[in-house]
Amino acid sequence: MAIETVVCERNLPRCLVLVRGGECPWKTEGTQWRRWRLPDWSAGVLLAALTAEPVTWDELYLAITRYQPHASWWSCGDDVPEIEAEIVAEEAGGRLWCVVDLVGRTVLASEDFPFPKRDGAYTPEEGELAEGLPVIWCEMSDDWYWELADEDWRERLEQRFQGAADAGPWPDYRAVLYGKSLDEFIASQTICIAQAARQQRGAYADARQVMRSDGPERLACTRRFHAQWLMSPHPLLNRQTPRDVLLEKHQVLMADLDHRTHQWTVQHEPAVGVDVNSFAYRFAGFTTVEIVHYFDLVRHMFDKAWAALEDCRDEEAVVSVLADYLGDVRQQWLTGPLEDRGSSCETAADEISLARQRIPLTASNEPFDCDCPICRAQAEGAFGGGPAFVMNLSWRLDMEGDFAFSLYENFDSWRNDYGDDEPLDHPPRVPIRMVTQPIADDSGSHHAGDVAVTLAFRGNESDPHQGYDDRDSVWQSSFVDWERAESCESRLGFMKLAIGFLLTEMISQLKSQSHYDRTYVDALNDAYSDLNAANDYPVFRTAAAHLRDQLEMVALANRDLVSQSADLQSRLDEMLRLAQ
Repeated sequence: MAIETVVCERNLPRCLVLVRGGECPWKTEGTQWRRWRLPDWSAGVLLAALTAEPVTWDELYLAITRYQPHASWWSCGDDVPEIEAEIVAEEAGGRLWCVVDLVGRTVLASEDFPFPKRDGAYTPEEGELAEGLPVIWCEMSDDWYWELADEDWRERLEQRFQGAADAGPWPDYRAVLYGKSLDEFIASQTICIAQAARQQRGAYADARQVMRSDGPERLACTRRFHAQWLMSPHPLLNRQTPRDVLLEKHQVLMADLDHRTHQWTVQHEPAVGVDVNSFAYRFAGFTTVEIVHYFDLVRHMFDKAWAALEDCRDEEAVVSVLADYLGDVRQQWLTGPLEDRGSSCETAADEISLARQRIPLTASNEPFDCDCPICRAQAEGAFGGGPAFVMNLSWRLDMEGDFAFSLYENFDSWRNDYGDDEPLDHPPRVPIRMVTQPIADDSGSHHAGDVAVTLAFRGNESDPHQGYDDRDSVWQSSFVDWERAESCESRLGFMKLAIGFLLTEMISQLKSQSHYDRTYVDALNDAYSDLNAANDYPVFRTAAAHLRDQLEMVALANRDLVSQSADLQSRLDEMLRLAQ
């Protein structure tokens, strides 16, 4: 994301900001206007806080503290009985003013107001007083009206305010996606197959094969029904499909989570999350974390339904009974311990709750794989004292090779990228990103948020589906942009990490052999741990030499790893040169 600088002529309160807050997003009663005169930066912070979708004054204040923990100017606001166009024009001198309606989700500003773009990121101008985090993001969902005011701004403001009330209470789509509708759908579809399998009739001639065992026929049937559930319009979803609901705010929420990840990295502590009692939490959209869990939940419920029907007689196969059973299965799965727990959370419900609070998911300190150099290094704290964030979850959806399960909103875009591919049998190669502090380029402009070095990579940052030509690479699942790694400020740290990814692939190849020697795996891991722990040049040189020796021993004993060993040794030589 490009960073644009908000120009500030002086650090004096010169922006009139009027905000209408309420008690409920679909009620006009109980609303109230408040007024502040703010410096440009604080005005920008208030607008950036709207990404948390506040409705009440408490929600707005909490959203502001994501950027300014103390928000000293908040108490300087005063109530106004009712806004009038004349009041705005007179008090602002006809120049810098902004009107925000939290209920009608409307932001209107005068032509000269330092108005941020709705998808922009900003840092303060040099010399400008900026309390709190020195970067703000304004990723707004499409249901916000975010424009400069025209002659009819007052009418538009009131139309949207009244329209919010006329629309009525917000629908709770989670009650449908996690409710009886899902339970009954799975129950009815699986019972239909079970009955056809016993009667051998109609279009379900292969139904007996589906019910016979947990084989490919059953999986194919499950995938077909799962896709049908996601892609079918539902009356309780306002005729939208479950897939539409899952993806409606996905991109905006993921951008917000990415920003909170960067903020945590810079501040060394998490930003304030969305309150669990807020409207933004209760009616939140869906992040990748929740979408992947929802995918796993539906598959788990299908598995349990098939198992329950295997020994069930036709007269016992009642949809309502099976649906009640699946409701219990659903609840137990959400609140039960995660089988493959890569995060610090213990249950799927915990992970989903954090995502709805806009709090990044942190990785567990326990290694996923005791033989993985990266996992071991992370557990040892080799990559810093801060948390590691769980980022790459969508590969499990991509492995389905089906648009219905993907995160693409547009079918043509998915078909261009994946339409000719078979379902994947391994995780796709994805960017591995480490966020650094904001830096300034040669022009003096400050950049933040997307400052990163891409180490393991498929494609480029602008289009992750456009891959590099890797035909000459000795590596099959790890790709490193060495030029970028060597040019960043913390290049040795990043190069250590890059070495770890390549070493992980080598160890994986070693372990894939029918009779591999575990001595080599342990020796490579121990040598890499020593390399990560080395902070001064003499120790680093000794550790690098030791790892080179271990790589040479692996190459002598495993001819198919000679090329990888040679490449890693050359990278170690380059690191030694840069460290001098």
